[in-house]
Amino acid sequence: MVGAVLSDRYEIIEKLGGGGMAVVYKAKDTLLGRLVAIKVLRDQFAQDETFVERFGREAQAGARLSHPNIVSIFDVGRHGDDHYLVMEYVEGTNLKNIINEKGRLNENQVIRIGIELCEALEHAHENGLIHCDIKPHNILINDRGRVKVTDFGIARACTSDTITFAGSLVGSVHYFSPEQARGGTADIQSDIYSASVVLYELATGKQPFTAESPVSVALKQITEEPVPPSEINPEISPELESIILRGMSKSPQDRFTSAAEMKEALSELNGGEPAFPVNGQKEKVKTKKLRPAGWVALAAALLLVAVIGYFAALGFFKVDEVEVPNVVNEELEKATEMLEEAGLKVNVLSEIHDIEVPEGHVISQNPEGGERVKKNRVVTLEVSLGPEIVEVPDVTNQTLRDAEITLSEAGFKVAPDVTYIYDSRVGEGKVIQQIPKAREKEEQGQEIRLVVSKGPQPEYIEMPDLSGMSMADAQKKIDEVRLKLGNVSNAESKFYFSGQVADQSVKPGSSILQGKSVDIVVSKGPGPEPQLASVTVAVPNDGEKHRIRIEVVDSKGSHEEYNNLHNAGDIVREKVAFFGEGTVRIYRDGQLVHEQPVP
Repeated sequence: MVGAVLSDRYEIIEKLGGGGMAVVYKAKDTLLGRLVAIKVLRDQFAQDETFVERFGREAQAGARLSHPNIVSIFDVGRHGDDHYLVMEYVEGTNLKNIINEKGRLNENQVIRIGIELCEALEHAHENGLIHCDIKPHNILINDRGRVKVTDFGIARACTSDTITFAGSLVGSVHYFSPEQARGGTADIQSDIYSASVVLYELATGKQPFTAESPVSVALKQITEEPVPPSEINPEISPELESIILRGMSKSPQDRFTSAAEMKEALSELNGGEPAFPVNGQKEKVKTKKLRPAGWVALAAALLLVAVIGYFAALGFFKVDEVEVPNVVNEELEKATEMLEEAGLKVNVLSEIHDIEVPEGHVISQNPEGGERVKKNRVVTLEVSLGPEIVEVPDVTNQTLRDAEITLSEAGFKVAPDVTYIYDSRVGEGKVIQQIPKAREKEEQGQEIRLVVSKGPQPEYIEMPDLSGMSMADAQKKIDEVRLKLGNVSNAESKFYFSGQVADQSVKPGSSILQGKSVDIVVSKGPGPEPQLASVTVAVPNDGEKHRIRIEVVDSKGSHEEYNNLHNAGDIVREKVAFFGEGTVRIYRDGQLVHEQPVP
């Protein structure tokens, strides 16, 4: 994708990252000469109408919002099979990366982030949109320290007919409100709950609820109260703790009534400093007039700074840098030993199920292996719980392609040695049997063996005569008797007109096994010369008039040669034209009364 130009306008520069549904790229808008972010739907979902609809909904939702704390949506389009969004490019990082790097933040930073997050939500809610997926990953901090909320991918209008997702869980379970965890309605209070969970994590460096599986986390969201933030971070003020815990109340009625109310509560605690200093700008410090004792303290402080500067110049306070060892795929105990030997500290950030990485081994690390960092830096690890044991889905009567998709979505693979057998009950190309059977419990990542139908057992049949048929009629006849059309060639013929089948590799009436191929020769003309035949018809002498019609069926098809009304007792004598061999049919008053072969 890097280097590609979407819709003759957006030049892809580099990959920035991706989620489960889409990949994000940095790109240049060649028309306006600016950098943008392009979100491209993953290939496996581009053909899925549900995912494409959800992707389009992100554009519709985002385009309605215009706020300095919300990432702008500029454009939506399609390039070949790729569906994409064009968004504001934000130079910076997301809150999850900041938490992984710094752990908890100071109270002032938490408050300022909370205020700007509430301002973004307030604007969205005023425009009838619920974000539904507020989490640190979706909150960017630009290079000026400003909060930018992104990914309105599952936002939806606040109307009664679109507010629920039929009980399904959409979003990230660690930040779900209890009502979302139950599969119920998501509303303004749901966003307030998720925002409060984010502030909890910023203030403590930890998520309020963790467990071995998403379902267990969801149950804790519903039934358990969070550990008070002050028990994890004693430096947090009672006022900020009260705001966070109120926003995380189990009952929506006990939370803030709006993002604006929550913002006002945070603003009363705010000292005016930015969440993060702007590049090249120092953090502001409150000043007040010094008393005499203050001058003494200031002099002592200056002396201390001078001493520190002196020893720093000697390298007394210098912190050595070390290279972070790569511990991905290592067993946790060994990984911990390697990191501690390098002079680093270890923090297991999360434990999740993984198909590829064995249980107890490291899935990812931050910082990554090979980076140089200060000694005693904390390296966060994500550790595998191994494959999750889940129910095998039923893929019988599905096509092989559909079965592959169904099993892949459940975390399974299709064994490469697919077995094909004849079966008269299951259509060709559909799954007859699967091993293990449906609804059995198995580890994700396991291969599922499939048996696929080749259709009914082929039988010997009598080869039909294709002579004189058009290509379309010949193909239809071949399909009807379960044969295959082989090589098609063209040749001149005096017996068949251009486009008619003149010959076939298997003679009409001979025995042939279904499934075999039949080659045909199609005439290029000129076809047979016309011949004449004399026809005599006696009209009954019954006192009545009668209509006489003469029809010829030959290698050219069926064509009428005579049609007229006659008196009783008339004798009709006509010469009719025919091509090749044919049949003359005589009709009286619409009824066939005689037919004879010609010549």
